[in-house]
Amino acid sequence: MIVITEGPRCSGKSMFVNLLCKNLKIEGISASTWKVSRGKDPVSDMLNSLINFVGDRVWILDRFHLTEWTNSFILKRGWTLIDEWVEIEEGLEDIDDKLRERRAIIVLLTARAHVLKERWVKTKREDIEDDPEHILKMWEETLNLTKCDIIHLHNDTQQMLIRNVNIVIDLVKGRIK
Repeated sequence: MIVITEGPRCSGKSMFVNLLCKNLKIEGISASTWKVSRGKDPVSDMLNSLINFVGDRVWILDRFHLTEWTNSFILKRGWTLIDEWVEIEEGLEDIDDKLRERRAIIVLLTARAHVLKERWVKTKREDIEDDPEHILKMWEETLNLTKCDIIHLHNDTQQMLIRNVNIVIDLVKGRIK
């Protein structure tokens, strides 16, 4: 089984992934984390990496195909390269099919716009042009690209983080029975 954590920067994905993995192990569930590395051909790299995600282990991915779509394509390249857009979209559909075969769940972690903005400033990861409202809207639209099961969780506080981990642990337990 695969749990993919997606969302904008500073939404708490890495902290969520680490806490989820730790708590799954406490529950006696074999779990490992994995983070995608971008190569020259990210779609092929992701398809090839999916070969490894088999067996009884729960794989918890810190970002995957939707991040590649939003960050590498929409944000950095814009919508001007239509031929490349079609090629990437078809590649993402292949990835999506393989993820569904492996019972993947996508966890979209977001926070309210002002919380994201505060985190960006605090971690010095803010660009002048960044508009958290636009980023959040873009992520909601990105969800239309997948047919995998999605759970959208808000991650504004530490208490919400712990609650979110418990929600996903219950989902995972239900799926692996």
